[in-house]
Amino acid sequence: MSTVEEGTTDSQEYVVETLLLSAVVLAVPFYGWALFRFGSFPVGRPDLLAIGLLTVYVSMSVLFRHRVQIDIPSLLLLGWIAEIIGVGVWISLTGRHILDFTTVFLQLVLLVGTYVAVVNVRVSENSVVALVRLWVLSAISMALFGFYQGVARIFSLPLAYLKFNIPKSGTIQRAGYDTLFPDVLRVASVFAEPSWYGAHLLPPTVLCLVLVAQDSRKTLFRSRWSLVGATAILVGGVVQSASITAYITLLGALLMYVVPVSVYRGPFRFRHVLSATTAGALVVASVPILRLVALELVELSWEIIVWLQTGNEAVLSFASATVRLTNNYQALQYWASLDPVHMLFGQGLNSITNTSAVQGTSSSNSYLQLLVDTGAVGAGLFILFITYLFCKLVVTPREHSSRTRVADLGVALAGSVLAGAMILFQTGHIRPARWCSFLLAGLFLVTVNRSKFDDTGRTWNEGQ
Repeated sequence: MSTVEEGTTDSQEYVVETLLLSAVVLAVPFYGWALFRFGSFPVGRPDLLAIGLLTVYVSMSVLFRHRVQIDIPSLLLLGWIAEIIGVGVWISLTGRHILDFTTVFLQLVLLVGTYVAVVNVRVSENSVVALVRLWVLSAISMALFGFYQGVARIFSLPLAYLKFNIPKSGTIQRAGYDTLFPDVLRVASVFAEPSWYGAHLLPPTVLCLVLVAQDSRKTLFRSRWSLVGATAILVGGVVQSASITAYITLLGALLMYVVPVSVYRGPFRFRHVLSATTAGALVVASVPILRLVALELVELSWEIIVWLQTGNEAVLSFASATVRLTNNYQALQYWASLDPVHMLFGQGLNSITNTSAVQGTSSSNSYLQLLVDTGAVGAGLFILFITYLFCKLVVTPREHSSRTRVADLGVALAGSVLAGAMILFQTGHIRPARWCSFLLAGLFLVTVNRSKFDDTGRTWNEGQ
């Protein structure tokens, strides 16, 4: 792998790619709007437009310079697409759900193409840090607007609810309307519903929590208190979304990753973690709405255990949980009922649309959706892609021990990848908004492995 010859060459030579990457980071939340409408048909989704422009521009530049870089995650993704294409050929020969297959296939090709394009963008480490900071600041702006929406509902201010022009004109946010939460909670910010809002905030939230756990004072911001403030806003946004999915994912990320990082890499010790956990439990117990949500989560967990033991759906008192769990169970049963070849290679993208064996038109779990659509081979390749990214980021401190900032950010990005992977357990098809943490992780890895410069622009092996 070639090294960089000048510390500032990348940022000067690839300024267009950097701007396009910034556009992707800023555009992915706005998939509820089209830039304009052609009659009743929405045209120009900002997220697809941004990643499309980035992919096309970088691909043309790379081909023109004859310098194509394919890393291991790219190989896994390309193998995944090749397997999907093979199933697509079978679908075209049999004439089964070709249109349903094509609509999802084009989006997945665009996402994979974007990742391969991103790892061929040569930027400085400072540019990568700036992109991650922009991602976090974008999420903070979403959270701040969510705070405003909560207040706007109480005082009947403008923009308390937004209208979208996708999929049809006049679509109003699915927010509020839940007796469990007060008006200030269960907002959706710029998204169509609160669960999408909470899901979008989770990866940057976990990233900031990991930075705090490592006591990374100036990795993203100028001071520790700026980082603590940013983290508090993002956590507040997740809480305000009042999404049970977001709550479970955040709790899981805290227990599985943030706490171990704080013990092994931060200034905290087990007794400090125990004290913080106790303090958090007391806060939840003393705040009525948080106490109510915690009790509801405990009740839901118990109901799921009883349901798994008895198979009786009547024990599930939460409507959304009943739909999701039933949907997931039916999708898994449907995959298990297929012949061995289709269990391995799948039925083709969007195949659940054409079966009555599963409630709904798709699975609410991306991994189960992939299992049915692309089989064990396709789902396995995608899981390997995420696993490789996570593992390589986790060992960043060992591979770049002389650069604290790089090590801290690598471990933090691993947390965001983990959060992104956990979110996919509760969302359907993989969309651009769920892809951003993987793009930034891939760009970070290829940049730090290629560059021999530290944050000041000097070769980091000089004077170490």
